[in-house]
Amino acid sequence: MPRLRNRLDDIERGDIMRRIRIERNLTLKEVAKIIGISYQQIQKYELGDNELSITAMKKIAAALEIDACEICGCCEEPT
Repeated sequence: MPRLRNRLDDIERGDIMRRIRIERNLTLKEVAKIIGISYQQIQKYELGDNELSITAMKKIAAALEIDACEICGCCEEPT
């Protein structure tokens, strides 16, 4: 399964996911239930403790009702 590598990026992506989740008034448990994984796993993604697979990122993005690019920044225009 493809992974997004780089520890700093994992932390940054986790911060983005957490910020958006909180803005949407969702708990870790609610997001976890939507995508079918444990809330502890979501927490590890948010803290940057576990690498985020592309598949997991897409599922989390769908649960947060955002485009996956908002998490990874992969679709940002170059400056």
